[in-house]
Amino acid sequence: MRLIEKITGSPHRHDIADSVHTAAAGVSRSVDRLSDALKQYSKADEPLVALMTDVFNKLQMKSKPK
Repeated sequence: MRLIEKITGSPHRHDIADSVHTAAAGVSRSVDRLSDALKQYSKADEPLVALMTDVFNKLQMKSKPK
C-alpha cells in the first residue's frame, strides 16, 4: 500500500485510472463478442423474431429430459 493511500484512505489516482482502463477494455471485448454473435440476425427479415426464436428453441432443447 502506498503512503498516499494510507494518508488519504483512498487509492492513488493512477491505480484508479488503471482499473478504469481495464474495465473499459473488458466492456469493449464484451461488446465485440455480442456484436459478432448477433451479426447473423441482422440479415434476417425480422431480426428480433429470429433471435427470440433461436433463444426459445435453445431453452426448449435444454429443458427436454435426456
